[in-house]
Amino acid sequence: MNKQEIVMTKNSRTIVGTAMLFVVGLVAIAFLSPTLVVATEFSFGPEQDFLYNPNPVVTTSTYITEPGVTVTGTESSFTSSFTECAIEASRNLVTIGDSIDLSWYTSGFSAITVNGQTVSQNTGTMTIQNLQNSTTFTLQALSDNGARCFEQVTVLCAPPVVPPACALLVEKTVNSTATTVGAELTYTITVTNTGDANCSGGGVKIEDVIDANLLYLRHTLTSNLTAGYGSTPVYTSSDRTLHFNGNTLTPGESGTITWTGKVQLPTQCGDFTVKNQAKATAYELNNFQTWVYSPQVTTTINNDCVIPHPPVCTLVPDTQTVGHGGSAVLTWTTENATAVTLTDFGAVALDGTKTTAALYTNKTYTLLATGPDGQVTCTAIVLVTPEPPAPTCTLLPDTQTIQTGRSATFTWATTNADTVTLTSLGDVAKNGTATTAPLTTGGIYELVATGNGKTVSCSAAVIVETVPLPTCDSFVASPTTIMVGTSTTLAWQTSNATSAYINNGVGVVAVDGSVIVTPLASLTYQLTLVGENNQTTNCFAPVTVTADPVPVCEVFTASPSSLSAGGGSVTLNWKISNAKTVTIAPSIGAVALVGSQVTNITQSTTFTLTALDDNGDEVRCTAPVIVADPVAPFTCANNVLFSASPSSFLRGNTSTLTWSTTGVETVSISGINATTLSGSQTVSPASNTTYELTATSQGKTIYCPVSVNVTTSGGGGGGSVSPRCELTISDKRIKAGEKVTLTWDTTNATGVTLSDDRGEVLFTTDEYLASDKRKYYDYALTLKPTRTTEYTLLAERSSRDEECSVKVVVEDDVVVLQTRDQGLVAGISLTQVPYTGFEAGPFMTAMFYLLLIAWSLYITYLLVVRKQMVTSIADNHIVMTPNEVVMQQAESVRPDLFVKTAVATPIQSELTPANLPIGPVVVGYENQITHKSMVTHNPHQVGEAVVTDLENRAHTQKALLSSDAVRHFISTTDGSVDRHASLDEVIGEAKKTYPLEDGWIVINESRMRNLCTICKENQVASSDRPFIPATVPEGTGSLAEAIVTGNIVAAYKMIGNRPMFALADAAADIDALYRNRRGGTATVSDMLTTETKQLSDEQLKNTISALTGALDGTYTSEEEAVKVAIMKAVKAVA
Repeated sequence: MNKQEIVMTKNSRTIVGTAMLFVVGLVAIAFLSPTLVVATEFSFGPEQDFLYNPNPVVTTSTYITEPGVTVTGTESSFTSSFTECAIEASRNLVTIGDSIDLSWYTSGFSAITVNGQTVSQNTGTMTIQNLQNSTTFTLQALSDNGARCFEQVTVLCAPPVVPPACALLVEKTVNSTATTVGAELTYTITVTNTGDANCSGGGVKIEDVIDANLLYLRHTLTSNLTAGYGSTPVYTSSDRTLHFNGNTLTPGESGTITWTGKVQLPTQCGDFTVKNQAKATAYELNNFQTWVYSPQVTTTINNDCVIPHPPVCTLVPDTQTVGHGGSAVLTWTTENATAVTLTDFGAVALDGTKTTAALYTNKTYTLLATGPDGQVTCTAIVLVTPEPPAPTCTLLPDTQTIQTGRSATFTWATTNADTVTLTSLGDVAKNGTATTAPLTTGGIYELVATGNGKTVSCSAAVIVETVPLPTCDSFVASPTTIMVGTSTTLAWQTSNATSAYINNGVGVVAVDGSVIVTPLASLTYQLTLVGENNQTTNCFAPVTVTADPVPVCEVFTASPSSLSAGGGSVTLNWKISNAKTVTIAPSIGAVALVGSQVTNITQSTTFTLTALDDNGDEVRCTAPVIVADPVAPFTCANNVLFSASPSSFLRGNTSTLTWSTTGVETVSISGINATTLSGSQTVSPASNTTYELTATSQGKTIYCPVSVNVTTSGGGGGGSVSPRCELTISDKRIKAGEKVTLTWDTTNATGVTLSDDRGEVLFTTDEYLASDKRKYYDYALTLKPTRTTEYTLLAERSSRDEECSVKVVVEDDVVVLQTRDQGLVAGISLTQVPYTGFEAGPFMTAMFYLLLIAWSLYITYLLVVRKQMVTSIADNHIVMTPNEVVMQQAESVRPDLFVKTAVATPIQSELTPANLPIGPVVVGYENQITHKSMVTHNPHQVGEAVVTDLENRAHTQKALLSSDAVRHFISTTDGSVDRHASLDEVIGEAKKTYPLEDGWIVINESRMRNLCTICKENQVASSDRPFIPATVPEGTGSLAEAIVTGNIVAAYKMIGNRPMFALADAAADIDALYRNRRGGTATVSDMLTTETKQLSDEQLKNTISALTGALDGTYTSEEEAVKVAIMKAVKAVA
């Protein structure tokens, strides 16, 4: 500030007070002093402006007028000479260490000091540097006349402003200050930011070096900390350091780490200390270079010195070498031991002696002694002298084929053998040749050689080709009765014959042929057949000779006279004279004197025509038809001989596989390189092995297994032996519906479990007591797989298990004629049936079930009345029974449930009077009565025995009949013979025409109408006898059989046009079966009885309930309701 400003500032503050000071001065002069000194401060700047400062620097001026008197004023003084002074600092508030400038101005003074320091100039500036404290600067001025001026200025000195900074505090504690070896110590580390800025920079780095006598176990953290730092894991063993990341700690924030370590046993005994110190740093602390340490925590470990006493042992055999099969005596001693185990003996006494089992190979025995201070082992080797050479053998030829009644010749040689035996010959020489007795069956012959304590065997196969006896396929005289002087024809067909002759003068004849003879009296012709090995067979054909006229078979032939396997159609032609009645058996029945008929046969049949005249004379003529025998199935039993000898042996020994085949094209055997159709090979597997021979013929393949069991002589450390198992299957490739038998053998097992490849347990011994389990260790189980399945047998013994597996391939030969949106199912659950009802209250629900019960009673009434239907026939027309009326009423009430009754087109008979009413028949099947007399007996009304007989006959041919098909068949056939042949014909044609359903042919009404020839002929009204509707018992048809076998497709095809009636028949069949179990005597088919043997009574009741509950209000279509009921029934028996 310049002089002018200083003066103006002072004037601006004191103008008003000048007058007051003047008055005061006058008063003072008057009383105190004769001399007057007045100091007046009027100063204006050069610009002559008065400057006013509202915030002046306060200064104090003191003026001395005379000794002892001081006048003090604040801006101006009065003096006799005009003087003035002022002092000012450049800044009144500074920071410690700063500098300031002091400026002063004086006028009229000669001596000037600032804080006691004399300055030479009246006006000037000085710099005060490095100001450390608040300071008051004093300006003192003294004039020559003794006037003084005193002014002060105060400069406040404040400490410097410190910027915010990160500061860390690390604290560490331990849960125990004294402990023992093996104890756990828990350390707690707390890191706190005590600064006023964040500690961050990639995270606060926290480390703790673990003492060498500690083992790090685990740690926990507060949520604001993380384990590890960057890519460094929480613990690095190389430097024994724990690493943690404090992330960002805000001012005042803390994070806590707790980790636990275990005190380790040091290398030397004696007490010791475990010390630990944690540290932390941050980027803000000199870029992680400055560490903050916790106090060191120390724990004293009590480690008393204990001198260990490890166990000591000795194990000595009494001899180092034993003979082959000999035993050794082992003796041992131990010290400082509490438990001892020995190879093969397990736990033994601390000191003792044991004798080993028989030894065949060198063996090392190990004694393990265990004590409080450790373990020790001792070993001893027992050497076994070499085993004497085992015997060897050969038996030739490997395979030979002879005819029945011939002998087999063997040649053999052995070495190292003491005794030799051969099957059927007993003891034989060590080398030689022998011939068996005449053989009728083949087999495996085994040569057993024993020597040096060992046994070896060789085997050879003998195939005996059976020479069949000669047989008379047919030998008949036609006719069997002739008049004197007429002839009869002897005809014969034979098999396996090499020559033939007939007695009564006929002599040697061909093995197949015929001859005309004219006997003069009744006699019996004998045909003698001679076959291989001079085997003979006699056949007889009686001929009756009479003097009376008898019927004559002018023609009776069967064409063709021979058929291939399976049979086929045969045409019979006949012409008979002098006869009243003619019948043909089997199957044909009564015929006209002249005629022709086609029939089906499945096996060799001799048709016999029997003609009777008015005198009762009977003549029989025959027409034989030969059906070739079916080819034997291609199976292991029929076509393969496969054996292993011996089947059980010690590991290291051998077994001989021997095989022979007949009717086989190719052969392969698993595990060996053999493809010859017959042969033998030596094998030496190390463990139980199953060899499988695969044979093929005409596109078919069979699998024939044979197993060998390999045993060991024992050894090891006293542990339990391992279980062994062998699982075989009767057939590895079957068709759907066929059964297989699983057979298993086990050794050393304490439990077995059989399961399939879906994890379903089929059999287990877990449910049996220990005393009952043993009989199931070797067992067989028969199953009916429905898909290709792999079965696994688990043989268990403690913690050791052994698994064996076999697989069966199920071939599905079902021909699918149409694409189904949904595959066949074995059952249906309620959750799969859509809910189509509605929610009703208790009252409506009760009404619904009352209506349902009433409707069920109504349907039951219809079914019962239907069974009791009576057919009334009078006046050449059919009278409708009450049951038919009821059915028509039911159809009119519920056309959605009952299909309309089939109405046949009426056929007008020429014998029916024109004035009789002719109308459509509305019961049964298409028919029309054209007899002019009243019929009082219904030839088509049959009982349960007849229907069951037909069903059984169909079942034996793998055929299922619907109830409608049975009714149609009964109504159009007459007599058991007629029906049997006709049914066989229908089944044969059905198999040619329609696809099989799960191996079965289904014959419903439609197919029966289409295939049954005699049914078509009898449907047309005859002039000889009326056509009357059939009446069959309840339970007719094979729907029940289809249900219990799970054949849903076949069941659907059998429900026909009246599904509810078919369902009622099925329910009646199963109900009869259930009642039979309760002591009833109802007739049911053999198949139904057989297929339900494994079903419980509860399953049968559930099946009946499913069938009778078809009307549950959900389905309005009769067919849909029946199909759902069938599915539920199949589910019940699954």
